[in-house]
Amino acid sequence: FDPVIKMAQNMGIKSKLLPTYSLALGASEVNLLELTNAYATLAAGGIYREAHGIRRITNGRGEVLYDTQIKSRRVVDQDSVAIATWMMQNVVNSGTGQAAQIGRPVAGKTGTSEQARDLWFIGFV
Repeated sequence: FDPVIKMAQNMGIKSKLLPTYSLALGASEVNLLELTNAYATLAAGGIYREAHGIRRITNGRGEVLYDTQIKSRRVVDQDSVAIATWMMQNVVNSGTGQAAQIGRPVAGKTGTSEQARDLWFIGFV
């Protein structure tokens, strides 16, 4: 389980992940920002950049008061990204995510909680 948990952490998951076989099915809860970070890493070809809301703040004179220092690093190799993207494109093309078809390539994953209490889709173009 350790390599899977380490990769998830490298892709932006900060929540505690339980080392169980059901980990791949979503047995551990993560927040939406963490999940978005992980999918953005795949969309960026395996390059992780931490999500941020404010890039730069300037005052009325144009002086920079705050500037985000975005650090990027490769956390997933390109072959693994290609395979994961291909699988997630098939979710949209011929699987449970067909409603997400928008006339261009889309990669994503659907999710359903117990007794269909929660239904969701997350992906990227």
